[in-house]
Amino acid sequence: MYIVAYAGRGAVHRFSSADAAQGNAENVRELVTKLTALVTKRYGAANPAAMHRLFNDYANAQGVVDRVGLRRLLSDAGVGNFLTRGAWVDGVMDHFDPPDATGRRKGGITWEAFQAGTAKKA
Repeated sequence: MYIVAYAGRGAVHRFSSADAAQGNAENVRELVTKLTALVTKRYGAANPAAMHRLFNDYANAQGVVDRVGLRRLLSDAGVGNFLTRGAWVDGVMDHFDPPDATGRRKGGITWEAFQAGTAKKA
């Protein structure tokens, strides 16, 4: 899936769901940076306890962040825009909740996966 996004002065970028999270270091950095900024703004720190509070803000009743919660989280963090956010959601979900051999998904991002994916790498 590709979305064509216009970025200032007519520049065009073909943005795929794969660009959003899988294998694209720049986008992964952007995602982690903006999530860190959001958690710091909201809770005054970017430590594991604050990240867990942020996760819980967007988790559903089953304790996972589903597509709806992820879209809200990305919007609040300023990741993507209304044209590209769907591709971001697809890419992040494909990374954290990939389909199994039958094509089924677990239904969202667990705290453990979220924590591992947002931990700062040395």
